Amino acid sequence: MGQKIKCAIVAHFIFCESRLRYILEDTSSLARVLKLKIVFAHCGGDFYRELLCLTERFENAYLDTAWLRHYAERAFPTVDIHDWIEHAVKIAGSEKILFAGEGTLPGDIRQCRLTDEQKENILWRNAAKLYKLKV
Repeated sequence: MGQKIKCAIVAHFIFCESRLRYILEDTSSLARVLKLKIVFAHCGGDFYRELLCLTERFENAYLDTAWLRHYAERAFPTVDIHDWIEHAVKIAGSEKILFAGEGTLPGDIRQCRLTDEQKENILWRNAAKLYKLKV
């Protein structure tokens, strides 16, 4: 155990709330023991708070920005997409957020109240590092 896996997976959670505890425990084990790199799609969607905490806790856990507008508009009360991204950066850090389209545009990131470095981290730098891309 404790070996390092040299790839990343995208965790796309579609599950009922009653199973959330088990999935979080399994994900925590994977992140901690195997050093598996996990990207939580949609900033965790309906489970944002829980997955934000995992992302903050484990160095190899990340959030992506895909489909945030969809979730933001359906939250009650409604959440502004920019506030959501800024909050994730405040808690987990800009190094833990990956840009993903699917309803989220690069302009959404650029409009956030973040430093230029934080925006660049989200827009491309984090993905280049995570996936070992030569830029």
